[in-house]
Amino acid sequence: MKINSFRVLLFIIIISLSFIGFSTISAVDLSDSCCDTLISDGSDGIILGGSDDISLSDENNNLNFDLNDNPDFNLDYDSNSYPNLNLSSNSNSKSSSNTYGNDFTLSRFKSVLTSSYNLNGGSFEDIQSAINHAADGDDIILNGTFTTTGSVIVINKTLTIIGSPNAVLDAKNISKIFLVEADGVNLKNLTFINGKSRNESDNGPYQGTVNWQGSNGTIVNCSFINNSGDEKSYGASILWKGSYGKISDSIFKNSYSGANGGAIFALGENLTINNSEFINNHGKEGGAIYFGGSSAMWIINSIFINNSADSGGALAACAMNRQVINSKFIGNSANNGGSISWCGSNGLISNSTFINNSADQKGGSILFTGTNNLVKGSVFINSSANIGGAINSLNRLNYINDLRFENNNASLGEDCYGDLEFKRFSTSIASEDMVTSAIDANLDGRNGEYFNVSLKDEYGNPLINKDIKIGFNGRIYNRTTDSNGQASLQINLKYSMVYTFAICFLGNDDFYGSFTVSKITVKTQKPNLEVNNFKYKSSTKSKVIKATLKSSRNNPIQGKTISFTVNNKVYTAKTDSKGIASVNVSLSSKKTYAFTVKYAGDDTYSSVSKSANILVY
Repeated sequence: MKINSFRVLLFIIIISLSFIGFSTISAVDLSDSCCDTLISDGSDGIILGGSDDISLSDENNNLNFDLNDNPDFNLDYDSNSYPNLNLSSNSNSKSSSNTYGNDFTLSRFKSVLTSSYNLNGGSFEDIQSAINHAADGDDIILNGTFTTTGSVIVINKTLTIIGSPNAVLDAKNISKIFLVEADGVNLKNLTFINGKSRNESDNGPYQGTVNWQGSNGTIVNCSFINNSGDEKSYGASILWKGSYGKISDSIFKNSYSGANGGAIFALGENLTINNSEFINNHGKEGGAIYFGGSSAMWIINSIFINNSADSGGALAACAMNRQVINSKFIGNSANNGGSISWCGSNGLISNSTFINNSADQKGGSILFTGTNNLVKGSVFINSSANIGGAINSLNRLNYINDLRFENNNASLGEDCYGDLEFKRFSTSIASEDMVTSAIDANLDGRNGEYFNVSLKDEYGNPLINKDIKIGFNGRIYNRTTDSNGQASLQINLKYSMVYTFAICFLGNDDFYGSFTVSKITVKTQKPNLEVNNFKYKSSTKSKVIKATLKSSRNNPIQGKTISFTVNNKVYTAKTDSKGIASVNVSLSSKKTYAFTVKYAGDDTYSSVSKSANILVY
């Protein structure tokens, strides 16, 4: 059968589906359990039965097959049609690279499966079978609903598992769903429901509906709904112990854990949770998320609604260097720390909003028991607790004064209570020494280059709308930083020399001042000197030669002395308003005279000279 231009459909006899454990592979079903199968890893999706003799033709694509050895397989290959064909196995290989016109037959190869698998509903066992057949780097595409009979799917290869457009994995409240052991695993567009974690050892390998042990994994656009675990099941939806992971654009709803981390229990390193929603989750500590571990973790652009816990209604952060940025906490509750219980140190909560959160005892929105934590740029509205309506700090909490409090309520500390202090951030000014050319602004206008400085806080964040002072030559220039924390001063200096610039930020209630010095080297500008050749009759009494002096921007320079050396005699003249200098030379002999014109230069312009000829005939 001939198969052309990306429309390869090769049908073979229908065999039992149980041979491979899933319903659909690429575009064609397998059909004979006694036969081996070869499937291309290209876009064609070609499937060949192990006992078939098949001739292939395609003008556009290479074909690549990886094969195990043994049973019979015959393939007639038309190399006029395929640019390249590569066939290999454990003990056999054959390839054709642009060997046009030379067909060949490959025999006795056992095939393996393609790099893309499509499954239309079924059981967890079907997914496991696809994983078992797959190789690192393959995609498994799921459609429909998959249910468990108690098994857990183990991902021990670098795979991408995708719901197209969406797939539901239903654990029926009897099992977990995934154990991710491999690095580089990606999960996309999947829904995990009714996962169940039962009484096993703390942080055991099967806790969490998804238990993630591998590194560099991602979860994108997935939903975790109605997952639960008992008093030893940390993270009803996800137990994350891998490093360098990312969870984004996902939803966690109605997760319940009798232990810490209602939805997510994270012990790994460098986990980022971005643009995700956590709704109606519950855990002992951290109704939605529990952050443990030893390395940095981030929550960015996420929202937490109606989560609850004994401590930390939405989040419990119990390790160093955790950050919550641009996130919202609404209607969360706990005995302590209505939204967040922060027992770690060196943490940051930035530009976040807290509305209608409550605690029975301490910290209607946040309870700090760790040290050296910072809250900045955040809003607290309608928070309530017995002590510390919005914030309660048992140890020192540093925070700047750009927090906004509205309608918070407590018996002690309506807005804040505890060991609190305003923190002024240190700042730094960055600038580089500059080299530029002199410019006469009266002649060329204010067209000089810009001297740039930047102002940042101790975390490297740009400081916006802050006043910068730049001083030199007894003058001070005031500038304001832009949205990138930068300020600029145009340099229009007429005289060449090295200038010292002093740059300072005086500071304010939030930031300490800073100071630095830069040097600006102004070099002389190279002017343009224009000279033409001249000719005169020997009888001409007035033999005038001219030169024009202009700036680098082609404007005439007035009042500069130009020298003309002709026949070993020097004549001088000053340039007029048009930049022209002219002299009358005394030459009588009929011949060609070479002459040199020179401007000696000054503090603004460098020296320049030109040569030309004068013909006397």
